[in-house]
Amino acid sequence: MPNLELPGPTSLPDATVIRGRRIRGRGATCTVGGTPVGADGALWQTSLCIASYAPSGPDWGDGGPGPAQLAIALLLLVTDSNEAERFHPLFRDAVLAGIQADDWTLTLGDIRRWLGLVRIGIDPSNTIRRRNDAMILATQSSVVDAAGTLAICLTGPEELSTMR
Repeated sequence: MPNLELPGPTSLPDATVIRGRRIRGRGATCTVGGTPVGADGALWQTSLCIASYAPSGPDWGDGGPGPAQLAIALLLLVTDSNEAERFHPLFRDAVLAGIQADDWTLTLGDIRRWLGLVRIGIDPSNTIRRRNDAMILATQSSVVDAAGTLAICLTGPEELSTMR
């Protein structure tokens, strides 16, 4: 990949909310701190410089092109273009593909903690457990509940056994 002049990670605080919303017949939207992340936004256009999976906009709930593009865009908020390109398939599969809700939220801190675990060699695709409409990332005791909210708790996997 050529060395692109892309912006580095954002200095937005960990508590910055990322929200995905799908409105039947109108498509999917995503915002970061209220700012749209979509086909005509700067972040989306930057993500397309890395890989062009879904120029038309974000999506989630499967392993398709919309979640792949959204994974790149969201990772660009917390890391550089090289890591966004390298880790976006894991983020898509471990987080975005498991979100089945039409309305969900997570925070930049959630993504930063997820990335921190991946950087030290924890493969989230090997720690996923599915139960009812929930996704549990066992290593982080993370849950995407039926409402679609990702709550990352940095407790150990031993707490997971009580959730099964």
